[in-house]
Amino acid sequence: MEIRDSVMSNISYIYTDIKNVRETLKLTQADMAIFLGVSRLTFIKWENYIETMPLGKYVQLTQEYQRLQSFQPTPTKQEEK
Repeated sequence: MEIRDSVMSNISYIYTDIKNVRETLKLTQADMAIFLGVSRLTFIKWENYIETMPLGKYVQLTQEYQRLQSFQPTPTKQEEK
């Protein structure tokens, strides 16, 4: 139940701005397409709201987002200055 709740809490954020999610993770459109198992063109259409991303792909994107967030480096004290 905890995973489901976590996924659902992030899905609205991801739904509103797919491009921001991708840029936050520092990934290319091609990278995101690979993660989601679709072509780059399909991902571009979703990112630009030309086509609607299926709900299952939103769930998958949310799970990838959460997984990749855990790998984001934290700034060192020297980088914070």
